[in-house]
Amino acid sequence: MAGIPDGKIPLVTFAIPVRRPTSSGDRKRLDWVLTQTLRSIFQQTHGDFRVLVAAAHKPSLPDFVDERLEVMEFPGFLPPTWDDANREAGARRWALAARFAELGGGYLMHVDCDDFISRRLVEHVRATRHPHGYIVQHGYIFDAAQNLVAPYPIEWKTPGNFHRFCGTSAIVRMTRDDVIGSRRRGENFYDRVYGAGHHHVFDRIAVEGRPLEELPFPAAVYVRNRGDNLSRDAVNPDGQGAHDWMAALDAAVVANRIADDAALRAEFALPERYDLAPARQATRKLPRPQPSLSILICTHRRPEGLRRILSALVPQLGEGQEAAREVVVVNDGTHDDAYAAVAAAFTQHIRYRALRTNVGVAAARNAAARMATGDYLIFTDDDCEPPPFWLDWIAARLAEHPELDYVAGTTRPLWPKKPGFFARVRAAHDLIPTTARADGTIIFPTAVVAIRRSLFEAMGGFGFPGFVGAGEDTELATRLALRGASGVYDPSWFTRHEITEGFFGLCRRYRRYGFANGRLIRLTTSPVAHDYMQSHWQSGWRTVWRWEMAERLKAARAAHGNAAIARLSATLACLVKMAYWQGVKDSFAAP
Repeated sequence: MAGIPDGKIPLVTFAIPVRRPTSSGDRKRLDWVLTQTLRSIFQQTHGDFRVLVAAAHKPSLPDFVDERLEVMEFPGFLPPTWDDANREAGARRWALAARFAELGGGYLMHVDCDDFISRRLVEHVRATRHPHGYIVQHGYIFDAAQNLVAPYPIEWKTPGNFHRFCGTSAIVRMTRDDVIGSRRRGENFYDRVYGAGHHHVFDRIAVEGRPLEELPFPAAVYVRNRGDNLSRDAVNPDGQGAHDWMAALDAAVVANRIADDAALRAEFALPERYDLAPARQATRKLPRPQPSLSILICTHRRPEGLRRILSALVPQLGEGQEAAREVVVVNDGTHDDAYAAVAAAFTQHIRYRALRTNVGVAAARNAAARMATGDYLIFTDDDCEPPPFWLDWIAARLAEHPELDYVAGTTRPLWPKKPGFFARVRAAHDLIPTTARADGTIIFPTAVVAIRRSLFEAMGGFGFPGFVGAGEDTELATRLALRGASGVYDPSWFTRHEITEGFFGLCRRYRRYGFANGRLIRLTTSPVAHDYMQSHWQSGWRTVWRWEMAERLKAARAAHGNAAIARLSATLACLVKMAYWQGVKDSFAAP
């Protein structure tokens, strides 16, 4: 088998998603199944290929693999239903495709971790090099339980050609820009072609004007009845009950079995006997487990604010849910007697750590995350007060949609007992940290966001070496978007945020926000929406003021009945926003 010259991009990339194991025994079985598939790949008659594997665990690899195989860490989740399993697998395939694009592109073939491919595949692609790629119209079904092979399509009522039935069926030629050329998911060639599943790839790529060529030989084997196939929970295209349809398919496989299959088994490296898994309960009937939650609070010079938010959170932890919900508090270098009293009052319900020095909000949040044990990290602040249903709401949302990597909520004003005029101004103009959508990116504050812990850790948390100042939440939000993480903004999930800060203090805060966001423009993780800042300043101060004032007047007139009061309210809010733009300008002038 010919090798790949150093520095050359392999022609074909086989991308294998491996689902998250449910136990140590299941993990060993997944490794065995993956090994069988890898055997059919690494016995190719030409070695111009690479293999990418996306797995939540580090698989035990066989001796015959070499440096052409790369394992990507992809935590994923345990899907409670067949539909959830499809969404989880789709997210894995996207991560694999993104890595394929980063490595230079070429021909991409998604391979299910229990399927087999012909040893002639790479050699055929290398010899013909179709400009768009290939489709497997004919293949085989391997009934693992009965240890027999039959052709597919089969002499029976089937849903169509092989590629309609099996995900290991398309070999598509793509460039880097075809996959990750757009910053928005759903707007690139890959998402348009693969977005609806493998059943539609052949048709969708034809609509794109890049039709695939049919492979002239059966090139893939789909494995049935290995004991844990997810497809047995699917509904067939004709609407027939899944159980009856699969039973009829199995009967047709037996009736059309290939008697002398020795040469076929050699071509696809089929095992003499397949290691069957114990039968499991259909995934449709599994209950949806609620994920465990770690609520993380970083506090700095607000002991009474910490007392208030803990008083709101502790009743939501529930009886007997200690393992499911925990509260972690990190004091960023301001521990004193007042904080000691608060920590003592809630000592049975929280884990408290006081940092010796002030390390900054990004490092403090990362310190809290390292103490967490939950499936999801719930970030909030000591100047907030969540409603009584806060944790139950997010737990239910994450249980219902386990494919979500993060959920962002919003903030509402937390009114003081005697609100002054400026408090009403802040409420009218939303001068509190809020979530916004900006050119496809969900930019969230750390007051109300839930992030999958394994993903947060894989991304390195908030900031990066040398990161200082504010903006750590915006920077992380943008990295999540660029990574293609599955997130959602839902204003139904909210917390209340203080509006007691005075005018000058708020101006200083917004100036820091502007400086931080201006600094992010220089980074590769800058939100696309921030790019307009550079040209915005070229319009001059008067233009910026007029634009801001027009926006503020709309909000002020809706909130205040008196025209003079509305004008004053808009002016104060506009001055706060101009402090933000001054911070942006300062960041451009800084080294």
